[in-house]
Order: sequence, then structure tokens, then C-alpha cells
Amino acid sequence: MATATEGFGEPDRATALMPGQAPTELADYVAARASTLDDVAAAAMLVDMARRDVPGLEPELRAWIAVCLALRTPRDGHTCADFSRADYWAGDIYLAAADRLDWPRSAAAWTAALASAGPLVGRPGDRAPFILDGTRRYLARARHEEQQIARRLGDRSGGPVSILLGGPGTGKTTRVATRLIEIVQDRPEARIALAAPTGKAAARMAEALRARRHDETAPPEVRNAPQHVRDAVMAVRPLTIHKLLGNRPQGTPRYRFNATDRLDCDLVVIDEASMMSSSLMHHLLAALGDTTQLLLVGDPNQLASVDAGSVLGDIARAAAQAGTPLADRTETLTIRHRFGPRIGALADAILAGDDHGIARTFEILEGRWTPPPDPRNTKPDDPGSIRWIDPGKASLAGRVGEVADHARRVRDLAAGRRAA
Repeated sequence: MATATEGFGEPDRATALMPGQAPTELADYVAARASTLDDVAAAAMLVDMARRDVPGLEPELRAWIAVCLALRTPRDGHTCADFSRADYWAGDIYLAAADRLDWPRSAAAWTAALASAGPLVGRPGDRAPFILDGTRRYLARARHEEQQIARRLGDRSGGPVSILLGGPGTGKTTRVATRLIEIVQDRPEARIALAAPTGKAAARMAEALRARRHDETAPPEVRNAPQHVRDAVMAVRPLTIHKLLGNRPQGTPRYRFNATDRLDCDLVVIDEASMMSSSLMHHLLAALGDTTQLLLVGDPNQLASVDAGSVLGDIARAAAQAGTPLADRTETLTIRHRFGPRIGALADAILAGDDHGIARTFEILEGRWTPPPDPRNTKPDDPGSIRWIDPGKASLAGRVGEVADHARRVRDLAAGRRAA
């Protein structure tokens, strides 16, 4: 694999592979890993199409770069390129090349250059491949999907959507099990769908719900529910969201269930919602009936989105603002039931990400911190739950061996389950 230095050392090769319609200067940006040849080729095709309507169209070099960045954003897990954060977008650039490239740090310089892109770039409400909204540049489809998500989730008169947030061990699965039992008891005919973004997440959801059925510490509503009610809940098999929607990769429309052919469900529960991309959330919301209840469950600080967008993280930030529609629909669980205060405090310190959080992280890891009483944690303190291992000591090799043995056991168990 070529290193960043080797990549920048091959501008001549990049120039030789550049599409004929693209400025040769873009070869330096490709060699510096700010873009790819595929991005440049797609940009050249779009510019060529625009020239049919605007003969002689010649976008500035910065406009070409901006188009390539917008094409790159989905690969980076984003739905737009925010030019007010130009330094962030330069993060992957080979640093020795930075001073040799035209890379403005001001959003105004980028947005001014986009005026030379003609019909390729529009403002909100325009029909164009790319939309410039303030300092953010979107692929038009990505912006449309974000708008539809915001409309559905932010409309107080919209469909019944609720959000359940919480870290590991805070009781999200128990809360979901309680909700399902209540619904089945009140409405035995209720049509319920359970889903998650991936097959593995869907399988974990099923296992967690089965475990709650036999959990002696579960709430009375779960433990004492009639057997036929618990059986009815367990009969609902979690699916992937793609399977729930009827994914048709080669079909039109892509999903069998969509805005014109809605899902026939009274309640849809989505677990591990942090893994959902903006596009998948858009298609799910479009497929819900007007009276279908949607419960989104997840930890915005945990699993990352599979594709572009961080919908649950955006929801959590909006819900933190008192008085907003999402604040009224969001419940955040904070009491930890699964692990002791040291692990919880370590997680909080890492998530804080500031100087105090870093200092607290090392205090906990090195055993220099004693947990104060924490009403958010129901587990007793275990000083041995976290141990600092010096990489230079022989004890590290022993720990590596333990991890390897555990991994082999997990692999063998998984192989046995598949064989069964």
C-alpha cells in the first residue's frame, strides 16, 4: 500500500490518468489524497453535461475541488461538505503538500468560487446536482432526505415518533420489552415489527429480548406477564431494516414499502438506531403509515452509522435543547445496571474528550481515583474491574493470550451454532 508521501510523489502518474476535460492542476490534489481519480472523472462528466446548457462553462479550480469534495463526502460518512470547517476537510491531505495546494481556510473563498460552476450548483429550492445552503454543500438528494427527516421528526403534529437513548447497561432492552408486553396486553391484535440496521444487530436484539423473559431482575410487568403474552412478544422476529422495507437493489422503487405503499404496522421498534444512515432513515420514515408508532432505540455515542449521516447523534443534540419537539419525544436512561462506577466513570471521561476528561481517564486507569457515591450506578464498586498494564511488562503477554483464547472460544461457539 502506498503511503501518503509516496502518493504525493506521483503527480505525473495522476496527471496521465486525469480525464481530458478536467484541469491538470487537479492531479496534485489527487496525489495529495484530497480527492480521487473517480471523483474527478465524475466531476468532469457533470461539467460536460452542464456545458450542454451553458456552452463555454469553465468552473474555477476551487469550484472543481469543491465538486470533488461533495462527491467524496458520503465515503467519509457525511451528508455535506461544510466549508466553514475547511481545515477538517484537509485532514487527509499529505501535510508536506498543504502549502503547495490552493486550499482556502475561509468559507467565503469556497462559496465565491462556486458561482463559476453555473447550473451545477443551486440554492435551496433550485433543481441542481449540488445545493449550497449557507456554507454547506450537499448532493441534492442528500439534502432532500435530510429535510424530509427533519420535517417528520420535528413536526409536532407528525406521526407518533419516540426516541429512547441510553448507554450500555442502562435498561433500554428492558424498557422495550415492557413496552411490547403492554401493547400486546392492551391490543392482542397489534401488528408489531422489530428491526435493526444489520443482521448481527437484529440477532442481538432477539437474544436480549429472550434473556429478559427469564431475567429475575426484570420489572414485574415483564416477569409476571401471562405466558401467552410473553409468547406473542417472542414470536415477533427481528429483521434487518432493509428486509423490513423489502429491499430491491435492482428495482424501482428501491424498496417495496415506500411513501405510496406503506408498512402495515401499528408499532415499529428500531434497535441500534445509531447505525442508521440518513438515507435509510429517510426511506423508513417515508414507509410508515400516518398512525404507525415508531420507537428509535440506541446509544448516540456507540455504534457508528453504516453509511453517510449520524441521525441518532443529531437527534440527541436536538433533544438536549429544552422545548424542542424532539425533547418532548425523547427519554434518556442514565442509571447503569450492568457495570460498576469505575467503568462508568471511565466511559464518561473518554466521552468528555476535554483536558479534564483526559486527566480523569488516566487517574482511573492508573488506580489513583476513588469513585464517590453515584446514584446513577446500581452496581457496587470493584477496584479490580479496571487494571493498567504497562506495555513493557510480561503481564501484557499473558493478557494477550487470554484475549486470544476468548476469541477462539467465541469462534468455536459461533461455528457450532451455524452447524446446528
